[in-house]
Amino acid sequence: MYKTTDFLAGFFVIASMALTLWATIILGGHESALKELILGKEDTSLVVKFNKIAGLEVNHSVKVQGHEYGKVAKIELDPRDSTLLVELKLDRPIQVFEGYKIQITDESVLGGKAVYIDVGNKMGKKIESLYGKGRKNLVGVVSGNLMSEGGNILADNREDIRKIIKNIKQITDNIKEISVSVNEGNGIVSKLINDEEMGNHLKTSIADLNRIIGKVRKGEGFLGKLLTDETIFNDVKKLLKEAQTSLEDLREQAPITTFSGTLLGAF
Repeated sequence: MYKTTDFLAGFFVIASMALTLWATIILGGHESALKELILGKEDTSLVVKFNKIAGLEVNHSVKVQGHEYGKVAKIELDPRDSTLLVELKLDRPIQVFEGYKIQITDESVLGGKAVYIDVGNKMGKKIESLYGKGRKNLVGVVSGNLMSEGGNILADNREDIRKIIKNIKQITDNIKEISVSVNEGNGIVSKLINDEEMGNHLKTSIADLNRIIGKVRKGEGFLGKLLTDETIFNDVKKLLKEAQTSLEDLREQAPITTFSGTLLGAF
């Protein structure tokens, strides 16, 4: 009886401890740590074969689909074919498919290298045996660097660039000629700048024009009244219309007058 009670008490204590441990692991997000403890640490390293690495070094970044995903862990020479084997330590395993691309390229215009991984078409066939013992080596390439690509663009557009430079030089020469002409007193611009009398005349003309515009706005003078007084404007408009009508009547009567004059002249 006592043994049964002790057994049940011990069972419940152990079960409670196990439940507490399980809850701590699940709620604390330590599933991976528990998995590593039970099954051993998961291998997340990929090996990629390159013919050259163009300045890639250990600890340079690895990016998957543009996101930071790990570091370069090791670079060594493959004695069998003198290629370079680059080990990439990823934050977690990835699945690679047929059509994948692995490239060493510039990380920025300022320099530095990085490994970029495009996993390929996820609807395609999976590449198996990438991790652990007997893993398969992937194949990578070195892409063109930003500076050389920039040089290619310049080379392709060399003639256009020459024309642009020539046009800029021509504009600069024209500005220089204008500047010399102004300094020597040639041309109207120079006279406006250097001739005090002409400058004063220009100022007086502008002042007179401003006064005229001011009077027109106030409704002073014939033009001012014409533009601001609606009655005068309508009268002028009516007068012009009547003049136009009279002119049209004269044009219609001109042939008759001419004919009558000719007929009377015959007698």
